[in-house]
Amino acid sequence: MIAATHKISASLHNDSRGEDLPLAVLAAEVTLDEAWAPYAQARLTVALPGTSDDADLIDPRDDVRVTIELSGAGTRAFDLGLRDRRINAARREISLELASDEALLQDSGLVTTNPSIAARPHEASLRAILTEVVLPTIGAQLEPGEADYDATIDYDVTNLHPNPGGELNTAHYSDGTSTEVITRSTAMARTGAASIAVLITAGSGGSVFLTDTSTYPMQATPGKTYTAAVWVRATVASAAQMRIRWLTSANATIADVFGTLVSVTTTGWTLVTVTAVAPLTTAKIAPIIRLNGTSGSSFYMDDTMVNEGELAPAFNGDTPDTAIFEYAWMGTPHASASTRTGRYRRSADSLTWSPGETAWDFIEPLVQASGLRLWCDEARRWWLTDPSAADSGQINLTEGINLTEAEDRISRDEAWYESVVIEYRWLEAGAQWVKYDAAGTGGRCLTLTYERPWPGPGAAAAVLHRARGRGRVLAVSALSQYRAAPGQTLQATLPGTPVQTGVISSVAWRFPEQQMTVGSRGLTDTSPTAWIQLAEGEQWIDSPPGESWIEEVA
Repeated sequence: MIAATHKISASLHNDSRGEDLPLAVLAAEVTLDEAWAPYAQARLTVALPGTSDDADLIDPRDDVRVTIELSGAGTRAFDLGLRDRRINAARREISLELASDEALLQDSGLVTTNPSIAARPHEASLRAILTEVVLPTIGAQLEPGEADYDATIDYDVTNLHPNPGGELNTAHYSDGTSTEVITRSTAMARTGAASIAVLITAGSGGSVFLTDTSTYPMQATPGKTYTAAVWVRATVASAAQMRIRWLTSANATIADVFGTLVSVTTTGWTLVTVTAVAPLTTAKIAPIIRLNGTSGSSFYMDDTMVNEGELAPAFNGDTPDTAIFEYAWMGTPHASASTRTGRYRRSADSLTWSPGETAWDFIEPLVQASGLRLWCDEARRWWLTDPSAADSGQINLTEGINLTEAEDRISRDEAWYESVVIEYRWLEAGAQWVKYDAAGTGGRCLTLTYERPWPGPGAAAAVLHRARGRGRVLAVSALSQYRAAPGQTLQATLPGTPVQTGVISSVAWRFPEQQMTVGSRGLTDTSPTAWIQLAEGEQWIDSPPGESWIEEVA
């Protein structure tokens, strides 16, 4: 076997006290495991420091970091947080347990008396939720990457307005103060091909009813919350204000509720909106917009929304379907209400961070549903990645060279299954909700129950994907190589077994044994003539014309 000189060194930094302490390592096990959170974990046995002041620095209640460096067959450094320490006075030793920074998210609870909905503005991007809401709680940032997930809460919405964009005519837009002229315009549009143009004919501006004032067709229910909104731009910079008028079934006014006066520019579209609760005896809703323009100026209005609930993004029945929503008219296009129907019906609570809930418990269900992997490496870098993406590099383990012990086991009961069903159970609006997520077509089934709001489908498929190739377990010990890491290719050559090729799932280095234990997934039998058998540094494409890599490895 190939021998190498292996060394380990460690030092402690107590940030709370601003002091450092070198550690005399007696024994250690340092592990990287893609299935763990925290991903990096270590156990050190160190000599008890000579003074009690030094020993007092080793306090996991402080902000204590331990840096470990492994060297020999390559080098590797770890920056881990102290989680636990135990002193054995008789042996004058201290046992330390360390972890990467997922542990900090698992510590960090939301200290408030009100649920946080800070993630909602970023719901279209899991990466944005992590960057703007979750990781800042521990002063961390996410490394750049392409992997992302749309976690939009896809509740159903009905746009009560029959003619949101004036695509065909000006129906359901009415003169309110006799100081404006309403026409359809194709010169300006936020979406579609047209908008509603309003020419101001008096210096005081004018008001427009965003409804048919002869029938007031939009219905409302007492006690329900409603939002009215429209996008506006102007030919002269000015201001606008939305209000809701509540009406009885006989079209008598009950009350007006005013929104905020907002500035309207000439260079872009501005959202003008108001949200209010319908009072008793309400039967109808009538949105009205006040346009504070000068005589001769014009306003353009598009994408009108009148919906039950809080403000929803503008849509109509012609809005193109997406991976999350389907859109349709309830009747005649551009002359009827329209609907937005969610494909997944995610619970709104899946983006609500509850008081006392840790940052990890809040974000983990979304990560599971995405099928992605959130992890912090040993250098304190945070990653959101596709778990099937391979890391660069390959580790070759061969009996008589660097392999010290191996056991090849195939088991139907060893983390192997052909389908997955996940049951979600949670309370919402005082009611018990249950939804299921499933993947696979039958056979051996893994069943899981999560007491958490439904985040949408995807977690079952992700669990099943991670199980592929399992059932065959290769327990391997070898001389330590410090460049090994989860995600790399593993090739193991054992007596009496075909060459096994798979992916490293975990690596644990042990001292003073100077050995590592390697876990794997996705193992397959590999032919002696497979291209992966080429010597390190060679590629099959480098084979001379007329020859193949089969001849290179034969």
